[in-house]
This record gives sequence, structure tokens and C-alpha cells, in this order.
Amino acid sequence: MKHNFDNLLSDLGAEIGIPELCADEANVCNLLFDEVAVSLELSEDGEALYISSLVGQVRQDGGAAQLAALLDANFLFSGTGGATFGVDKASGSIVLARSERLSGLGKPLFLSVLEEFVDLAEAWQKRLAQPFEMDEGQAEAPEAPQDYGARV
Repeated sequence: MKHNFDNLLSDLGAEIGIPELCADEANVCNLLFDEVAVSLELSEDGEALYISSLVGQVRQDGGAAQLAALLDANFLFSGTGGATFGVDKASGSIVLARSERLSGLGKPLFLSVLEEFVDLAEAWQKRLAQPFEMDEGQAEAPEAPQDYGARV
């Protein structure tokens, strides 16, 4: 599947004007879209693509409300568009991450997923830079694509 990953990066590079775009020796490609840093990484087994972005830091003031908003957004992917939030305990970094199976992930779907991810990461960066209060809820979360959530 590394070949598919390399092809997707090549296709992306052609779209954004970096024809030589490729992963490093660790199978990671780091990009910056405006103010959004995105990491594209091939899983160890080569079956999945991991997309991640550092979107903020846990706040010293209002951290509980901030974390509650992130958990609310994680619930059934209602505010994350299929991605999830995680917090690095050591640094307090808040990361938005998504995993996609490489099999069947062609150029159009990949570009669409990446664009939605970047837009969502940017919205969360802006939201996490604002003050949080304990009574805030889902209404404050950036809107995520509506094709995620519980399926019956």
C-alpha cells in the first residue's frame, strides 16, 4: 500500500503546485495550509493513512470547559467530521486526527477528505483560541460534515 500512499502524495503535490511532494524515510509528509499544519503518515502495517493536526493547547484557565467541548464534539463524531480529538498529557497539545483505509482511497476522495480535515482543523484552532466557560456546549463547536454519526 506504500505505492498507493506515494501516488496520493504525488496527486496532492500536482494539485497544490509541489510536483516533487513525497514522504520522508519515516513515511510522513508534513504540510502547511495557511495556518494549519497537517501531518500525513502511513501506518506501520501500510494499510492506513493517518491525518493529524495540532489545533491548540489545553488551557490553564477554563480547561475543564474546553475539554468538555472536545468530548462533546467527539461524541458520535458530531463536531469532528469523522476525526477524533486527543490530548498529549506531557505537553497539553490538542490534536485532531483521522484514519483512512488506503484500499479504495483514490485521488478525488483523498482530496475531499483532506480539504474537509483542513477546514475543520482551522475552525477548531480558532475556536480553541477563544475563552471557554463551563456552560458552553455543542452550539459552540465548529460545524462538521453531516455524513458522520450514528448509523442504523
